[in-house]
This record gives sequence, C-alpha cells and structure tokens, in this order.
Amino acid sequence: MDTIATRLESVKLRIAEAAKLAGRDPQEILLLAASKTNQPDKLREAWNAGQKVFGENYLQEGLIKIHALSDLPIE
Repeated sequence: MDTIATRLESVKLRIAEAAKLAGRDPQEILLLAASKTNQPDKLREAWNAGQKVFGENYLQEGLIKIHALSDLPIE
C-alpha cells in the first residue's frame, strides 16, 4: 500500500543511505516537506507519520493551512 507514511519512510531511508555514503549523521539532515497543492488533511496525515517541518510557496495558501492545522505544533 502506497501511503504518505510509507513514502515518508522510503525518503528517510534514502536520506540515511546518502548520509552514510557522505560520511554524515542522518540526524543532522532536516527533511523539509513541500506542502504546496496539498490539502490540510494530507499534511495532518504526514505530521502523524512523523513529518514535522513543512514549507509553502505562497503565503495565502500557507495561511489557510496554518489556520486549519493550528492544533498541531508544525514548524
């Protein structure tokens, strides 16, 4: 099943592998998820799967999501 959680885990594994090859600690790498074109329910699903940092292209779209997800400590 291809869910946000499984895709997020796949990305984190790829980051860990790349960090190892580069001689870096994977914990030093920050994954910033682009939230553009996604609805707040998808961002909530990603947050529940462990993604805590999001970026948005346009302030007006970000403000809608900030309001809808104000109960979550999203960075």
